[in-house]
Amino acid sequence: MKITILVADDEALERRALFQILSQIPNHEVKLIEAVNGRQAVEQALKENPQIALLDIRMPGMNGLRAAKILREKLPQLRIVFITAFDEFDYAREAIRLDVDEYLLKPAAPQEVQSTIQNLIEKIEEAQTQQRVLEEKNEQEELVYSLWEKDMRLLLSQGFAGRKDRFPLMTSPLRSTDFYYTVIFRTRGKFRKDPSLRRTHHGKIAPLVEKLYRDAHWYALSGYDETEVRCVVAPQDPIDHSDPEGIKQLTLHCVEGLQSSLGTRLVAGISDSFPWAAEALLLCGDNRPVMVWISPSLENGDGANFSPPPPVERAIAYIKDHLTEDLSLTDVASAVGLSPSHVSRLFGRYGDSSFVHLCNRLRIEAAKGLLKMGTYSVKEVCSMVGYRDQGYFARVFRREEGCSPTEFTAK
Repeated sequence: MKITILVADDEALERRALFQILSQIPNHEVKLIEAVNGRQAVEQALKENPQIALLDIRMPGMNGLRAAKILREKLPQLRIVFITAFDEFDYAREAIRLDVDEYLLKPAAPQEVQSTIQNLIEKIEEAQTQQRVLEEKNEQEELVYSLWEKDMRLLLSQGFAGRKDRFPLMTSPLRSTDFYYTVIFRTRGKFRKDPSLRRTHHGKIAPLVEKLYRDAHWYALSGYDETEVRCVVAPQDPIDHSDPEGIKQLTLHCVEGLQSSLGTRLVAGISDSFPWAAEALLLCGDNRPVMVWISPSLENGDGANFSPPPPVERAIAYIKDHLTEDLSLTDVASAVGLSPSHVSRLFGRYGDSSFVHLCNRLRIEAAKGLLKMGTYSVKEVCSMVGYRDQGYFARVFRREEGCSPTEFTAK
């Protein structure tokens, strides 16, 4: 092992004697540097970066105690040995306070000096070995994590495995968390009619979304296609993340920031699973670009769900179960035990969405799923989701998705 040792003593004879002793340390290539006082010792140490420093305490100008204090701050890994002719208690106490490695009294026997330095070299070698092992472990973990993250981005881009209830993103043993949110971003406006342009634009949005979340100290990972940007986010710090108000405000900040920088109108649905995030999107509108809808199984500290009230949930569930029927607001209101005007107000309050608009969006979402299967024709899907007029179905589909049902099927 190559080892650099600094010897600081104002007496030339002492320096030469120590040089003679240290040069005879076996099995190591020793480089020796010298200093005549504390100030020169600091300068030499900062220049040469030695592993060990032998300092006399009483030296002219800056003494060894002051030099040791500076070196401990500047070079925390430096091993420091005091070698002095004075055994005063105050010196020993100061050496302990400075976390000095050894304290030798002059005249120190050559064997004692060599044994002290050998012990320090062994400690240095052990520390270097531990550091190498740690670095190799970190490199391996980073490699595994980068491959895992690549797979997760692909899964997000492919539609999160059929929108299953929970997404296995945070199961990595390297970056685990007890809870995460799922967020879906969708564009509105000029990009909706061209899927290829929309996909390109989503490719710009995804990294910006991650950066905005990470700047707020949240872990974020995203994927995208021509339909939407999908993201999972989790707090990096142990905070009370069960209250969704924080993630709602943060996501609203993201939406506003993206709209400002890219000039794109966005809406975002947030939940603890992707299917529920998609449900939250159905309730978004121009005046309410971000909606949080947490599944009933997740409650905050006071036991209240941060989600649309039960009547809205029941109304949406009823509409989904009766998509093929000629539904009216009166039918839905009767099913949930409220007046039509009350249900209409609830839709407006919690989703900025009219009854007709909500029905259309639910039907189009169902139609997309059927069309992706490739089993049914456009005409059959039109009937299966409750439209009697195929032309009207095509117009609503284009308005919602930016393309016709036939074009959607051909993707």
